[in-house]
Amino acid sequence: MSGGFEIKGVHVLIGFVAFFGVVIAVNVAFTRAALNSFPGEEDHKAYFQGLHYNETLAERARQKELGWAASLVEANLDGESAVFRLKITDNTGAPLAGLEVEGVIRRTTHSGEDTPLHWNNLGEGLYEARADNVGAGLWAFKASAKDAENDPFAIETRVVLK
Repeated sequence: MSGGFEIKGVHVLIGFVAFFGVVIAVNVAFTRAALNSFPGEEDHKAYFQGLHYNETLAERARQKELGWAASLVEANLDGESAVFRLKITDNTGAPLAGLEVEGVIRRTTHSGEDTPLHWNNLGEGLYEARADNVGAGLWAFKASAKDAENDPFAIETRVVLK
């Protein structure tokens, strides 16, 4: 067999190194793409929130004592704007008017489209907010309300805007 190709140890080594080099390069590329599209953190101050978690638990206990309830009675798109209507009642089911309400909607996959909500009191425990330039899809809805005595109330839910 003159002039035939013969596989030697160096050929096997080159093939082995090339194969795993490609595998490692693809893993690095996918890892970078994943971290650039979603860093994995939902809140940039998670460590500091953890330090104050007992305060959060106390606020939730106070909210439970109040017996307030909130329901998102409307969440839909009106052109390029989203409309949200929130109804807040006390422990007897009576509407709570005159609350200071704050809120935000966030994309569930990235924080680049967080949109603050500015609320208007419609009376009878109804509050309305509009957000401009909001697209259809799944959003995380967060709102908090306080009365004149700074009694806290919070609601968090997922909303599909159509």
